Amino acid sequence: MGHQRLGKLPTHRYLPDIVRYLVTGGTPTAHLVEQITEVGRDALKRALKDPVFVEALWLLIRLPQAAASRDFGTALAEIGMGTQRPTSVAELVRDQRPWAI
Repeated sequence: MGHQRLGKLPTHRYLPDIVRYLVTGGTPTAHLVEQITEVGRDALKRALKDPVFVEALWLLIRLPQAAASRDFGTALAEIGMGTQRPTSVAELVRDQRPWAI
């Protein structure tokens, strides 16, 4: 699901153990919880070096704030999302970001 465009997906030494637990079920142990936590921490460290991830996270924080403001169009312009209030969700998604599709 989209991985063809991402190239090689990141791996982690604990992923086989985690997948094995998910397939076989059972009660998670403290060791498994530690493994999942480490995988998540490592993934976040990698993601924070990705400018697209950082920009998406920034927008996830700023868009709701803009939507809650008194003047949505102006608030969008302040975060670089255009100068006019969007008329639809599709119009909001089509923005001028260089990485946007």
